[in-house]
Parts: sequence; structure tokens; C-alpha cells
Amino acid sequence: KQLTALVVDHHDETLAAPIRILAAGLPGPEYATSFGKADFAKLFATSEGADLFELLRREIESTYSPDFLLIDSRTGLTDVGAVAVFQLADTVVLVTTLSEQSLAGSQMAQLQIFEAAETRRADLKVLRIASHVPADQPDLVKTALATAEKFGLTPHYQIRLQPHLFVKFEVFTRDYPDDPYTAGPYKKLAFDLIEALPAPKEKEPGENTFATKVATVFRLMNCPV
Repeated sequence: KQLTALVVDHHDETLAAPIRILAAGLPGPEYATSFGKADFAKLFATSEGADLFELLRREIESTYSPDFLLIDSRTGLTDVGAVAVFQLADTVVLVTTLSEQSLAGSQMAQLQIFEAAETRRADLKVLRIASHVPADQPDLVKTALATAEKFGLTPHYQIRLQPHLFVKFEVFTRDYPDDPYTAGPYKKLAFDLIEALPAPKEKEPGENTFATKVATVFRLMNCPV
């Protein structure tokens, strides 16, 4: 199918352009079965797999010219995650808890990212988030952060544990816009992701596209601009 047939536009009156969503597949009872048949090892055994996703990247760029393209990768070490991280991403946001098991898996992922950066993507950047960090056990957190440092995973951002979110859906930046331990790290992440982008191309003389992009990201996060 054509790319445009698979993209859903979400319009918001506060944004100059819609948020466009490209799902991982068409919804339906056959999706899981169809996805399970995908043989990524065979697909990437030759250059055809890489060429296919590079074509997808170029199709998105030429059709929509997006300011940002956010890819929600699957958790853990997966074939799809590898495609998202090693081929499509310019910046990888690595999210982990501070348990030793999570740190060990995240270390493996980060080593693979660094290896890819050395061989194929010299400009690939990694930003690390420690999630579910308890607020009432500072000694435990101090020990866990020391362990993370040993794994080479000192976090750039820490997100406080919010137990009620396990049973109630909320959006940090919308529901806690002034909380330095929830919305705060995400605001900083947004700025850092923008800073990591290639220098913006001016669409028109005198147009402050960088400021526009910052404002757009914060609107997407439901934060005051």
C-alpha cells in the first residue's frame, strides 16, 4: 500500500501542522500472525533489508518533510528494535530501571549501539533514562546509581517512581507540568533531542525555525510555551 494510506493524521488547534502516526501494522485479528511470520534474519542476510528501510525513511522525508520522527521501539533486544536503533535513528533514548538485571540488558544494548556507531553510524547518539527511581530510599538509589556507573550507564535523566501510574493513566507533562521529578526530566530530554538534531534548514529568510521546533515539541508534551 501507499505510505499515505497507512498514516493517520491527528489535528490539534495549537499546532501549525498535524501529528502524523504510522502504526506498526494494520489492526486486525491477523496482525500478530502476520508479524510472527516476518523473518528479519533472512531479510537482512543481504543488503535488501537495509535498502527497504532506507527507502521507507526517504519516502517519509519526501512525502511529509517532518520536523521530528519519533520511533517507539519494542522493549528488550529484538529484531525490530535493532532496525529502529541501528538504521533509522539519529539519537537513541535508552530507558532502563536501576535493577541489576535491567542494567545488564541495557549494557548489552548500549554496547551494540556503540559498535554500530563505530562501523556504520558515526553520528549516532545515546541518551539514557533511569525510570521508576524511588524517592523515599536515597541510600538504595545511591547504590544503584553506583552500579549503573560501573555498567557504563550513568543516566542523563532520572524519572521518579509514581506507583499510582500502574493503575491510572496520566501524562507527566500534562498532569504534573511543574513537577521537577516527572515532567522536568522530559522537558530537558526534549531540549536535548532538539540540540542533537542536525542544524535546521531555514525555510524562509529570517524564519526562526529552531524556536518554532522547540515550541512545537512543548505543545506536543502539553506544556506551556
